[in-house]
Parts: sequence; C-alpha cells; structure tokens
Amino acid sequence: MRSRWTLPCISIVAISLGSCVDASAPPVAGPRDLMLDFCAPEAPIFFAIQNEGEDWQRVTGLASHTFAFEATPRVAIAMTFDRGSSVLTDVYYTTSEELLPLSGISCTEVVGTKTVHGTVSNVPSGGRAVVSMSGAAAEVISPATNFTLVGVADSPQDVVAHRDGNALNIDVVPDRVIVRRAQNPIEGATLSDLNFGTQSSAAVATNPLTIGGMSAGDDSFFDVIFGTALGTTHTLYQSPIFSGSSRVLYSIPSTLTQSGDLHEILLNSDSPNASAYRTVRHWYRNPATKNLSFGAALVAPSISSVATSPYARMRALLPAQVDYSRFATAFFIQDTRSMFVTVTAGHTEGTPGTWTLEVPDLTAAGIPSTAGLEPGQSTTTTVEAYDGALSSIFGGGLTDGAIMRFAGRSSITSTVQLRQTAVSRPGGPGGPGGPERAPISTRRGSTR
Repeated sequence: MRSRWTLPCISIVAISLGSCVDASAPPVAGPRDLMLDFCAPEAPIFFAIQNEGEDWQRVTGLASHTFAFEATPRVAIAMTFDRGSSVLTDVYYTTSEELLPLSGISCTEVVGTKTVHGTVSNVPSGGRAVVSMSGAAAEVISPATNFTLVGVADSPQDVVAHRDGNALNIDVVPDRVIVRRAQNPIEGATLSDLNFGTQSSAAVATNPLTIGGMSAGDDSFFDVIFGTALGTTHTLYQSPIFSGSSRVLYSIPSTLTQSGDLHEILLNSDSPNASAYRTVRHWYRNPATKNLSFGAALVAPSISSVATSPYARMRALLPAQVDYSRFATAFFIQDTRSMFVTVTAGHTEGTPGTWTLEVPDLTAAGIPSTAGLEPGQSTTTTVEAYDGALSSIFGGGLTDGAIMRFAGRSSITSTVQLRQTAVSRPGGPGGPGGPERAPISTRRGSTR
C-alpha cells in the first residue's frame, strides 16, 4: 500500500544533523525562550505547553502564526489543527534542546492562490510529463500538451518537470528533466514551453540502489521526491512493488541541483496483511550509489483505555527495541477526530524499557470540545518507533546524507471494548488518506 509522509530539529531519528543534539543526552539546565512558526494554512487553533512540575497551560499565538513560550529542559507541547472535516491534536513529550533547532525559523509558504498555465513538448505519444511548482503539480499525457497549476505561492518558485515513458507501464520510468529557478509569473500567466527535446532539459541520472533487511512476502516499494531550496516538491519516481534487493535509483542530475536542494528516498515494506510496516527515509543532494537497510519489525504494542471522560483517553505501551531507540509515537484515529502522542528518549532521559504513549487531559488548558476522542467509537491505532531526529518528520534540519528508519503496527480498537483486529495501515505520518501532522517552519516531506 502506498504511503505518505513527514518540528525543525526535534529528534525522531538518529541521524547526524549538524545543528541537532543527542536526544538521549541529559537536557541542559535552565529554561529557554522558544518560538515555533507555522505556515498560515497549517497554523493550530489550539497550542499548549506543560513545563516540568506544572499543569498544561495555553499559549496564544502571535499574528504571524508564531507561538512564543518559555520551556524548561523537559517540556511537552500540544497542538490542535482544524482540517475542516476533521480535527487533529498532536502532542509531544520532548526537550527544549530538541525543539531549539526549530525555534525562530520562519515558514516558507509553498501554497498560494495563483493559477499558472503552461505547455510541454517532445513527449512521445502515450508518454507523460509531470510538472511541479511550489505546492502545485500537474501531469500531461501525450498527445495533450497543456497543463494548469493551481495553488502556486505568490513569490519566486522553482519549476521542476520530468518526462516519463509510456504512462500505462507498470514501472513508469523518468528519462529527462527540466529545472527552472525562481519563477514568479503573475496570476493566470502562461510559462514558456517546457521542451524536453532541447538543451534546457537533461537526462535523469541512474544509479544502483541495494536494499537490505527485506522479508519474504512483504510488499516493498519506494518513491524518489526532489525538493528545491525554495520549497517546490516534485515526485520523480514511484516504483512498482518488488521483491529483489537490487533496484535502479532515478535522480535529478548534479548539473541541475544547487545548495539547499535535496532528494528523498522513501523506502517502504508492508507486511502481507498491511498491518505492519517498515520505512527508511534518506536525503541526498546529488546522485550516487545507495545502500539502505530496513530495521527490525516492530513488536506488538499493548493498547488500553485510560478514561472515557471528559473525552476518551487511550494509552499504548510499546517495548523498546535497539533499532528504534530515539522516540515513539501513537496515533489514535477516529472518523473525524484524531490524537497523536509522541515521547522522545530525551524527555525520558534515555530510552525507556517500555514507551508509554498516553493521551493527556488537556481540558484545563482549553482544548476545543470537538478535539477529544469520543468514547465508544471505533478507533484505528497505529504505533511507530524511530531511530532518527524528530525534526525530520517536520522537514527541519535535513542534511545531505541523513537517514531515518522507523517501523509501525496498526489495529482497530474500540475505546470501550479493547478487542483488536488487523487493519490496513491508516493515514497520518505513515499512511495515505488520513490525518497528517502539520509542519513547523519549512517542510520538505512528501505527502502521498
């Protein structure tokens, strides 16, 4: 099953980020001032913190969608997001040190209101061209040539386009790519033709990709997403499901990349019933031979109900594993309400023997009445554990060569009757079609 996703240097994975700190190290002494900035479409409607030894308290946002607060070395933050048809609350038990790389970084808006038109040429009949600009994307199947990008941000944005072979093939492989930098057309403008037959395009780079840790019977697949320094995200390649350990990696050639650009390999392996999965995320600027390995399968968590009033409060207990020692997270997802809880090894002053992921009572801080889980409702529970920097799931602090691995399991749980059955992987940070975490500052993830 295709999967999706991804605060700027909180710590979800154990990767070498120049400005990041060791999330398992003791937090530094003394409080510090932090400021977390959100893009306008992703600003929370509720934000609260819990410092050491204190109750949850609400923080009022500034006009710029920034939330400023003083944080003790160990701190928790809670954010509620209104998605229109659903409400999501995201809670993090972390440290001020892990949040620090996110602090004071302004959001780069990649979603806007502009509509931009364009054409492509030299795409063989039956072939496909894919065009991306800021947060907008479009595809053209030849012999058609016209495309429209809706929702382009009103600022200089990069245009990335690639040409595929036959769009009906099981494995649709890119062969040529165009990158145009810092384009800022007016509303309704038409871009100059994207011609894949001229020197303005380049051949897509190909390199070997070797994958370790694969399990017989799993469905494995990967995506390659290219993100530019200005914020355009372009899906270059989506593999079919495969079983062999050797694949071809497709990338933007180094002649077309610049400082701040990063590819992401999003490598996934789903169990036969899709209730368990493993993922590797790897970021790199320029093409090269890659060797990536999956971690171990996640052990089964224990799910229970803590309370049913003032809203349903769920708890997941997950035995810690060596492969995923940096943090763990649980997603409790109902039809229109979801609550995510994350705990880092920094907050627990070292990897605990068992991760305790429990929905807190946020009523005293003023959480909206529509945000809490409803008692008696069917709840899809997904639990994940990570070996990387927490900030990576929000797209912050990403560096050339960074790697993050995580694994998860899903089940359906009633908040009254705790009988579990296997289900398909839900939406959210690991799966398609469901609620997703909002980014703090610039996000370079992929939403699938």
